[in-house]
Amino acid sequence: MKNSVYKFLLTLILAFNTAEARELDKIEILLPEMADKVGNGGDVVVCRDSSSQITSVELLDIYEGRTERGIIPNMKPGLSLQKNINIILQRLSFFDTYMRDQINENIKKFKSESRFLTGTNLIDIKDSDHISVPAGCSVEQIVVQKEPKFAEDKFYTINKDLWDLLDTTNQAALILHEVIYRNVILKNRSSNSISTRYFVSLVVSNDILNLTYEEYLNFILTELGFVKTNISGNLVDITSVIFSENAKLKSYIIGFDKNEDFEIESQFIKLNKNSSVKFEFFENETLKTILIKNIGTPGIITIQGQSINYSEYLIISYDQSGKVAKISSNEAMDIISFYNKDKKGEIKCKEVIFNRDLTLNCSLENYPNQIDLRWVKNNIPNIMLSSRIGNEIKSNLKLSKNLIPMDLEIKIEYKDKTLDEKHNFTFYNTGAIKKIESVNGKIYFSYENINHLIELNSNGIVEFYENGVVKSGGYKSKDVKVLQPSGISGTTLTSTVTSNYGKDLCSGYNSEYTAYENNTPTFLIRRNRDGILNLELTSGEKTYVTSKDIVLLTQDGKPYEVLRDKCVESF
Repeated sequence: MKNSVYKFLLTLILAFNTAEARELDKIEILLPEMADKVGNGGDVVVCRDSSSQITSVELLDIYEGRTERGIIPNMKPGLSLQKNINIILQRLSFFDTYMRDQINENIKKFKSESRFLTGTNLIDIKDSDHISVPAGCSVEQIVVQKEPKFAEDKFYTINKDLWDLLDTTNQAALILHEVIYRNVILKNRSSNSISTRYFVSLVVSNDILNLTYEEYLNFILTELGFVKTNISGNLVDITSVIFSENAKLKSYIIGFDKNEDFEIESQFIKLNKNSSVKFEFFENETLKTILIKNIGTPGIITIQGQSINYSEYLIISYDQSGKVAKISSNEAMDIISFYNKDKKGEIKCKEVIFNRDLTLNCSLENYPNQIDLRWVKNNIPNIMLSSRIGNEIKSNLKLSKNLIPMDLEIKIEYKDKTLDEKHNFTFYNTGAIKKIESVNGKIYFSYENINHLIELNSNGIVEFYENGVVKSGGYKSKDVKVLQPSGISGTTLTSTVTSNYGKDLCSGYNSEYTAYENNTPTFLIRRNRDGILNLELTSGEKTYVTSKDIVLLTQDGKPYEVLRDKCVESF
């Protein structure tokens, strides 16, 4: 309304001069409070000769870059508009295909959203904040952006007279300016077009490649209003992207606002709404770790030929050659497990390490004072430890590529800083236990189908045949006790083996030690209170055994010979 009143008054003032009155339509009046309703737009530098004829038209973006910053355009003269646009899109692809695709979509709509006018001067939008113009030249409005109000309106209004005087490099740059500035205005990033013009000049000159990835992302986020980027095919919030002190990509996070399938290692896992996936990188920007949180549906993922069950959390670590080095869960005790069909049991791990020789290391799931070993051949239900509850139990199982156990180390770290407890297991290539050695602790367990209980005290060793029968037992400093009812009816026996001191020992009642003789396992039977034990040999012969005698057993645990008076009375 105010604008109409001002125009009417000015018409009255100029009415005495009809020539001036006819020029009235070319006079532009813009009240300050109405500037935000007029729109925004792009500018060109127009130079004229002494007769007011236009001698050159150049986009302000390119002019500023060239004269104020030394940024020289690097395009191919004589190319069509579309080919110049393609060059610009290709340069944008160097850092970010997502931004490129967004810009390309708006470029495709640019013509249909534009109205080209001839014989018209567009209102000058005071949003350039430029600081210099060549003598004999002026900055003129070539495009005005304004949201359409009616169906017939267009978003861009373009001065066709000036447009036709631009070469295709300037036309392509102008279109890039408009679609980028449109985003700047939409995101309320700036009240002027300075940053947009600077970015356009970088793209047209190809100097954009001089930016680091960190500089590029920071600029398009803070100055141009682009909040997402494409990294390795993943759409990422720019605010989640972290760089190292050396400007190398360190990490980024993908958030999910809906249930979605996520591809990893050429497989898909289901993620819940509000899930997140974090990628971490080595200093050379190769992938280091993938951390997946809030997985939707537990499932199976195959890594280097191994099928792994995962639950809510999954952490995949890589070596610098790009191979998976480790898989683990998080502090929430989510479990990764292998299903071993041969043994009909699951090996439950908190962490799995992939070794270069294709073997694996598994950090076993631990319960207070016990470890589940139901997957071991001959079915050990669990191992009971003497550790007091509250101390940290660490267990590491080495598996062959066929998931056959090779070595198992159980370590208990005491909070009161006493000596750590450690138990080492070795296995046959069938997965049966071969030997157990304990240091600074006590361990005991039983085979379900062999039916014997093994109690191993500090610094003790016990060995087994492949079928699970005890082969030998010994000690380093204290007792080793193997209770083996199997094979001798109605009698609890204690089997022992060669001591580390190289002597066969027979001390008092309830003290048991063993010996090897010509590589044959020899066993001392714990005597009864009378010092005599009746025994039936495999030959059917019935005999007796005293505390000085040694009994030889078959691999299935049955006595077949008694060696009289072979036990040394004292150490």
